[in-house]
Amino acid sequence: MIATNVATPFYPIKLTIVTAIFLSVPYILYQIWAFVAPALYKHEKRLISPSVGFKHLAVLLWRHLLTSGVPNRVRFLNQHHT
Repeated sequence: MIATNVATPFYPIKLTIVTAIFLSVPYILYQIWAFVAPALYKHEKRLISPSVGFKHLAVLLWRHLLTSGVPNRVRFLNQHHT
């Protein structure tokens, strides 16, 4: 890799961090729910249940937007790299 800019060596690190967050969000949300759920009453769990479904939908939408945008970003970086 040829470093033509000060931030160029950090692109692989940034990509690794973004990928790690991308893959771990559902697990982190599950762990938060597993920690909070035992402390809730049944009527409180019923209030939160619709938002849990919405969170799953939001994660899927976020993943779709991220994966659809990555090829464009890579193409943009490759054009400016040469």
